[in-house]
Amino acid sequence: MTHAGCALVTGAATGIGLKIAQDLSACGFRVIGLSAPQEDLAALTKIPNTDVLTIDLRDNALKSKVCAFLGERGYLLKILVNNAAVFERRNFGDIDLALLFDTFQVNVFAPLALSQVLLDHKSNDGLCYIVNIASDAAFAGSRQGAHYAASKGALISLTRSLAKICSNRGVLVNAIVPTVTRTRQSSVPGMDYGTVASQTLIGRISEPSDISKAVCSVVSGNFDYMTGTSINLTGGRYSW
Repeated sequence: MTHAGCALVTGAATGIGLKIAQDLSACGFRVIGLSAPQEDLAALTKIPNTDVLTIDLRDNALKSKVCAFLGERGYLLKILVNNAAVFERRNFGDIDLALLFDTFQVNVFAPLALSQVLLDHKSNDGLCYIVNIASDAAFAGSRQGAHYAASKGALISLTRSLAKICSNRGVLVNAIVPTVTRTRQSSVPGMDYGTVASQTLIGRISEPSDISKAVCSVVSGNFDYMTGTSINLTGGRYSW
């Protein structure tokens, strides 16, 4: 049996990715939650109509393994959400090539490879969607994350290129650009959610549900004249 309405979400075990997986499942999509093997998968396994795929995005065989998983099950992708990211905070002088490569491998190279997977295993049932979760750091910069900011800038550039590449293939490609969001990744020493909230025009910190609502809207069919766009989801903290 072929399933033509599948949504692949990376970083789906926790935080933003988990909420996106939950909401896409609630919208009726069969969800493939991709997660690193070391993550706690308990919440992800409870989502109805969901397959769990544990692969490290650093795996050089990522593309072939995901293609094999889809092929064995007859899954065709309608949606790809490249959500997973790594951000090891480090002062500029301490950034080395190993950290830079690791950051780009997860934040840029994996989304590129998985976009190739979608094109190889694309649903033929109407438009398909690639949604890349970027960061306002790509525009605002980061004192302790120049490598992370650069990777998210590259992801936005990849979004624009993919929109052109996919323009005649029935795939719309957009990026969502959130600000600091209340997740495990952002809950680090020195993080002051109150200060961030005061810098927004909304007056509160971003929650995973804010990003998930945006993703669900983009893939709803209500924004099918939009591609190659970076959606500012910073609560007015930044404008560009």
